[in-house]
Amino acid sequence: IPVRAKRQQPMTDSDKIAFLNLSPLPILFEQAGNPALNNVPFVVVGAVGNRGLIVATSPLAYRAGIRAGITPDSARKFLPELKIVTERPADYYRAAEAVQDISERFVPIVDPEKLDSFTLDLTGTDRLYPNAAKLIGALQDAIRREVNLPSRAGLGASRLIARLASMRAGDVGDLGIREVPIGCEGDFLADYSVSVL
Repeated sequence: IPVRAKRQQPMTDSDKIAFLNLSPLPILFEQAGNPALNNVPFVVVGAVGNRGLIVATSPLAYRAGIRAGITPDSARKFLPELKIVTERPADYYRAAEAVQDISERFVPIVDPEKLDSFTLDLTGTDRLYPNAAKLIGALQDAIRREVNLPSRAGLGASRLIARLASMRAGDVGDLGIREVPIGCEGDFLADYSVSVL
């Protein structure tokens, strides 16, 4: 007698993924500790071998054409007023750990992707958290309050959508949330090139 396949139960809750973006963490951390850096172009420089290289650029420096991977001397040829800040990796690591600890108080599954970005899985939590954007906003407020770091967040039905949404959630340094409702992914992705995806 053939065994009948079990009938699949309909899903009562769709995938719900958030992406918390604190990139570039060295820039946000240094600005939080020294607000005077908010209005000037600056870079964070770390030691690579026996020479210093730029590891992160502020938005003003980036807009002026300064990129990570070049020496501070080369960068100052393009932008003489550029400020140089020495990298503090241990401090950035501690800040990232604190952000993860805070996130785990709010969200059941937290997956750190890099030092400055976290995937937050809210799938199956509709009854507990009917408004995911409000929950993520409360998480961002807690991070700002406890670690003094701003963040951007994206919400969507997949990691890719949530990650891309976080990049459009506001300027670096602004608290922002960008939600892509289910069924609107095509419109959201329409102006992205395949190379970005």
